[in-house]
Amino acid sequence: MEKVIRAIKNNLTTDLLARTWLSRNAVQKMAGHCYHASCVLQNYYPELELHRAVDDEGEYHWFCRSENDIIDITVEQYTERGLVPPHSKGKKTARLGWGYPKKVEKLHERVERELSGNKTTLEVFYER
Repeated sequence: MEKVIRAIKNNLTTDLLARTWLSRNAVQKMAGHCYHASCVLQNYYPELELHRAVDDEGEYHWFCRSENDIIDITVEQYTERGLVPPHSKGKKTARLGWGYPKKVEKLHERVERELSGNKTTLEVFYER
């Protein structure tokens, strides 16, 4: 799982973010990536449940849970600022619709390329 998580983190870029997250992401590079990062992890490990909670700033935060563990790829957006992630308030939830599946697919393709050793430059992804 660590290899997959590392590949996901390596491929989180600002083109995956909504404009409203760009300024926060400039301060902490994991900000705004929790949804698509968690969904891609769940693609690799379907036994994980997708959870969502509202944090102290009123934003949704997404993460995965197994029976005994919380797997939060973007937890640094809280811990690096001395904040507690809202895991205790999380509830199992379904994936989002609208444009979100496209971002998940784009990240998943990047991760697949990295894991298969066929990683290409990010310019390829910005052209899409």
